[in-house]
Amino acid sequence: MISTINVCNFGSDLAVVRIAHVTDGSIAELADTDWVVYDMMVAPNGILPLTIGMTLDQGDSLVIYSDIASTTFIAWGAEE
Repeated sequence: MISTINVCNFGSDLAVVRIAHVTDGSIAELADTDWVVYDMMVAPNGILPLTIGMTLDQGDSLVIYSDIASTTFIAWGAEE
């Protein structure tokens, strides 16, 4: 289970980020309903903490996207 995802924008430009949960399928088959965060903005030198509480099963994927390179995503959780 992923409890929290922190998105950090360590650059000087606004970042637009997206996060998707693809269940037991190919990332190439990403559907509109897979997105849990879509076009959220992270301020320059800012942090976006997200409490997700998302359960991933074997074969699931977490897809992350940012429109700028100076963005990091860190996920915390526990394996059950």
